Amino acid sequence: MDYEKNSMVEKALPVSKVKSRILLYTAVFFVAFSIYTFDSFSSWKFLAVFIPLAFSFISYKKKWIFLPVVVIIWFSFMLMSVGVIYNHDILEFTGPLVCPEGYHAEVWVRTLNPVPGETYTQARMTCVNNAGNRINPGWKPHFTVLGLYIVPALLLFFINVIFFRIAGALIKNPYALYLAGSALFIFLARLIWLNKEQIILYIKTIV
Repeated sequence: MDYEKNSMVEKALPVSKVKSRILLYTAVFFVAFSIYTFDSFSSWKFLAVFIPLAFSFISYKKKWIFLPVVVIIWFSFMLMSVGVIYNHDILEFTGPLVCPEGYHAEVWVRTLNPVPGETYTQARMTCVNNAGNRINPGWKPHFTVLGLYIVPALLLFFINVIFFRIAGALIKNPYALYLAGSALFIFLARLIWLNKEQIILYIKTIV
């Protein structure tokens, strides 16, 4: 009997392996959906999906609102400062909003090594027309990146929080609830991404 009890205990021990598998599946899930949302994968695209989606579920479970909003705002500032250096194509999205009529966005990246062992990378955007004339919009593209991310991210976050609170009364399994909320979030994020040009042009008409 003692041998049987010990063997049963040994079979029930690898809980950590189950948790590690859940974490692995979750990571694969987010990578796959970030690729689906943006048609390609990069770290900023992954975090752009992961942060508001994950915190919407945390907000539902922990009844937090202030902290998730602060984290989303923090990531927005990181995106407009550090994110544009490593993914400078983000700045090109702001071209229709910050460049005058007849100009298009052109992004250049410069790497400096003022001191051995120190490297500084700068990403700047200029507005160029067909004649080669250039206009420097300054920091306006960076703050436009901030607005273009923070508004839909907070919108989708609150939509998902409302969804979790309504569906939570009907779906008792937390994994099923999270999957349903994730599907809703990704669907809306994908919809925004596919219509980003039309949304930007619409913003330009009302600003």
